[in-house]
Amino acid sequence: MSHNDTSVHIEVYSDIVCPWCYVGKRRLEQALALLEPETRSYVSWRHFELNPTMPARGMDRRTYLEAKFGSLPRVESVLEQVWEAGKQSGIVFAFDRMTRVPNTFDAHRLVWLAEQHSRQEQVSRHSSTDTSRRELISVIGMRWPSSQRREVWSANVSRSV
Repeated sequence: MSHNDTSVHIEVYSDIVCPWCYVGKRRLEQALALLEPETRSYVSWRHFELNPTMPARGMDRRTYLEAKFGSLPRVESVLEQVWEAGKQSGIVFAFDRMTRVPNTFDAHRLVWLAEQHSRQEQVSRHSSTDTSRRELISVIGMRWPSSQRREVWSANVSRSV
């Protein structure tokens, strides 16, 4: 293989609502920018649902975080760590504006389908939205051909995610 044939393929497993995953995505982008210009990179985003038992409508964020981390002081400590890591990576998290933890299954369906049709970049720009809202997920796909929009909600896609 010549120097010009260098390529890097990376598979990333993440949940759309995970702030640590977003920090990792930003750091990966920064690392890929440091590659030699002739090095081609391919990133495949794979779904990982952090909370597969999350109710379909999601749940109150404070209630969820206190149950997950045990106490409000522990939640505040963890969020401070995430906020600082985000800041170091050029991300400003607005945790105070987040009131619900969404169910991300439908959003993962959209990401999976987007990859099948080479549209992952269109989906990733909307990753900070409430991913439990089907209406919003439908709007994201509105620029897609109607056959692809219908496919998002098909049983075949659900089984593949």
